[in-house]
Amino acid sequence: MASRRQYQWQLNDGQQWMSINNDHVIEAHYCQPGAKGITIFTSDYGRIFIDFDKMEVQGCQLYIRRQTFLAHDEMQEMGWYYNDNRRWYEYGSQGSSSSKASVSSSDLERQYTTPQRNIRFTVGNLSYSLDIQAMAQTNLTTGVPRRVRRRPKLNSIIKINSPASSFQLPLNQQSASHIEGGWKWQFQADEGVWTDYNSPSCSVDSDEIERCYQRNPQGQVKFKSKRFSYTLNFTGMFQTNSSTGTQRSVRREQAEVQPTDQSPASSFQLPLNQQSASHIEGGWKWQFQADEGVWTDYNSPSCSVDSDEIERCYQRNPQGQVKFKSKRFSYTLNFTGMFQTNSSTGTQRSVRREQAEVQPTDQSPASSFQLPLNQQSASHIEGGWKWQFQADEGVWTDYNSPSCSVDSDEIERCYQRNPQGQVKFKSKRFSYTLNFTGMFQTNSSTGTQRSVRREQAEVQPTDQRVAFSPLHHPATPQAVTLPLPSSAGYTWEFMGDEGMWTEYQTPSCSIDGMEIERIFQLNSQGQTKFTAGRYIYTLDFPGMHQTNDILGTQRVVRRLLKNSPQLNSSDSAGTQCRWQYKDVDGAWRDFVKGSCNVSSQDIENSYQQNPSGTMSFGTNHFQYELDFSAMTQTNQSTRTVRKVRRHQE
Repeated sequence: MASRRQYQWQLNDGQQWMSINNDHVIEAHYCQPGAKGITIFTSDYGRIFIDFDKMEVQGCQLYIRRQTFLAHDEMQEMGWYYNDNRRWYEYGSQGSSSSKASVSSSDLERQYTTPQRNIRFTVGNLSYSLDIQAMAQTNLTTGVPRRVRRRPKLNSIIKINSPASSFQLPLNQQSASHIEGGWKWQFQADEGVWTDYNSPSCSVDSDEIERCYQRNPQGQVKFKSKRFSYTLNFTGMFQTNSSTGTQRSVRREQAEVQPTDQSPASSFQLPLNQQSASHIEGGWKWQFQADEGVWTDYNSPSCSVDSDEIERCYQRNPQGQVKFKSKRFSYTLNFTGMFQTNSSTGTQRSVRREQAEVQPTDQSPASSFQLPLNQQSASHIEGGWKWQFQADEGVWTDYNSPSCSVDSDEIERCYQRNPQGQVKFKSKRFSYTLNFTGMFQTNSSTGTQRSVRREQAEVQPTDQRVAFSPLHHPATPQAVTLPLPSSAGYTWEFMGDEGMWTEYQTPSCSIDGMEIERIFQLNSQGQTKFTAGRYIYTLDFPGMHQTNDILGTQRVVRRLLKNSPQLNSSDSAGTQCRWQYKDVDGAWRDFVKGSCNVSSQDIENSYQQNPSGTMSFGTNHFQYELDFSAMTQTNQSTRTVRKVRRHQE
């Protein structure tokens, strides 16, 4: 059965709202925290830029909105992200400093709906203040601000309490009488025996741990047992002896509880990822890739965890980890990267999550539990996409088994689970890592990188009623058609010697403008690798520059419509503007090639392509980022910010 849509992007011309067809392209970009906006092409209005932060259309008198269609017991899962060293990190995950914020996305989302607009939190030893209205965080010691974004997570819908339970406070504010008693916490003692946390032998018991977990599922709790101190980590689900460093696996099990009150208050329903796993665990099996590429189930007693236990951990935190033992070795299973690591040898193996054949035993509505879209059966997803890498001579080659340990369907499943993640695989005697964000694969032994692409395959729908079932929105009499990604209308150029713009062309370069445009359409916030002569280069789409991987040399890159007056022309409209920065003495000075590697014309060209974007440039000693929206430049090493202006003559 086709999945129900939860969103619709619409444009308004001042008279009526019109739905945008093929708006899944917009939605996929919007869910990327690094996406400032997207340029689309409409049959009625031509080329327009949608600014996601301001939720407005630039360049014409149009309005944009994103409607959601959620059931009464559903809500969109939101992610909160901060910008650090030109990358976006989710709150609660590990940032560039290897430390995690004391608040998570779910914590911030709860505060977002309250009158409190300023939140204090810590990262390591540093304290920060987050201004929700300004969407900025500030280091309370240095005063350095950073941008913050709130974006939905792609196809991630959370079930909430039914109307029968009336208004519900957030979990961490509810009475714990129905929560604590329903869960028991255990650690894995010697011989793999699961043992309850009990007082007085331990300074905390299951109820106390559960209360801490409800307050912050990504946090920690410290406790004592006999003469030792311990830290229990909810994200990784393990405890650490503070003196010896010994780690033990921890689990959270649903206890057998008999309700004493059959009133509506006792029918409290936990969110789906905390409900009884009877309908969840049995439907999925977890496997690792053993020798010879054979996929092998996690089974006890040879392993301290089995598929059901791993699935429970995954449901609690799909971006977390789980630690386990097998024979004499300890391992860490990483859900984000979908691989396991031997803690002693460092050996890594790919991991996958497969839907098992399950016969439902209860046909009542309760048994028709639906997983979020990105966890549903991939029958309508995998078959529609093929994954390819760029082999020798620039030939695009499919990922196929048995020559490769993964095929297109397997890669697509991993991509659906985490479009910003990675997948590890083997081909012949080499191991590789496929990076979805940069769309390239890396040979783990030689370091060689090759470009990767995700192409829509020719698929014949098996059910015409589902495949072409229209969406009806009575209030939407018209629709604006957003074409599927096309590479035919653009050319890509880099700035060569003497400031001449040069088109990317084969065979002097391993890719041409059409190929770059296809990759850009798939991920406008990513990168692509290519070769020219004996050098390897990285083309960075957000920064619009290419970097020589060996020499470190950077050149400015631009993307132009093929009928653009700027193409192969030196007297475009951009020459009417001078770009200047405000120096330390308060004087405005021009950007001049020689003192830096870009000129006013280069900056104007980038500005014309995306007036709300950013571009990177450098001097002899420093790298800078120029933000067109804020009209500032930032020194990437010292973080010094200077004002920039576009002076029209």
